[in-house]
Amino acid sequence: MSETETEEMGNGWAEAKERKDNARKAAENAFPHEKWESAASVEFRNKGRDFELPCDIESIKVARSLLTGQKNDERTLAKEIRQAKILTDKGSYVYLLPKLVDAEGRHISGPDALVNGLFFEFKNIVGALDRVEKQFRASRTQSENVFLKIDNPNISRGDVMARIRRTLRSIDYAGGTNGTLAVHVAQTRKTYFMRIKDLK
Repeated sequence: MSETETEEMGNGWAEAKERKDNARKAAENAFPHEKWESAASVEFRNKGRDFELPCDIESIKVARSLLTGQKNDERTLAKEIRQAKILTDKGSYVYLLPKLVDAEGRHISGPDALVNGLFFEFKNIVGALDRVEKQFRASRTQSENVFLKIDNPNISRGDVMARIRRTLRSIDYAGGTNGTLAVHVAQTRKTYFMRIKDLK
């Protein structure tokens, strides 16, 4: 999947039913004791713009353990549901994953979602271009696959690609080149998919 073939998932992605089955099986295998809720049935205790959810989110499943009722948790979940909808609008099936903790209850860094059965880390970027590099680097310790949602309308697709290439070629970069990069750019309102190794 080259950078120029990026507005859709690409020919390698499974057909709709297979994607749905892959997502469900992967979620059940990774988290056999977790219960899952449709994002369309989620109702937050907290109200306001930060907690508003889009329509047509039936293809998004949410780990029940994420439904804590806590304000910060609900704000984060709402943001992840909105980001996941960008992918489901492209035909994906998304499971938003439970937070990982160790034996002492401390948070463990891990991926945010399963997308068609593949682990993805979600990053939402509202600041300057430097945030793209920072968030991309951070994502590489959480999942091979990363979805960057660029909310700054002043950042173009070309800006993002140039910064990712520069990062991959940096002598201090150790995050590898495996996996898929998805980028949604507010400036064009389009979503692009590419193999990370093709950007180096």
